[in-house]
Amino acid sequence: MVRCAECGVHAPKGDAVAAGGEYFCSTEHAQRHGARASGHDAR
Repeated sequence: MVRCAECGVHAPKGDAVAAGGEYFCSTEHAQRHGARASGHDAR
């Protein structure tokens, strides 16, 4: 199990999305987290 860096939900590592050395529960959360980190709004 890994923790989503965006929302904190725990998901099986095999189902999680890895990006930037972190894990996310969905591609949407990975993109949102990446956009916020780069100063862009993902909406």
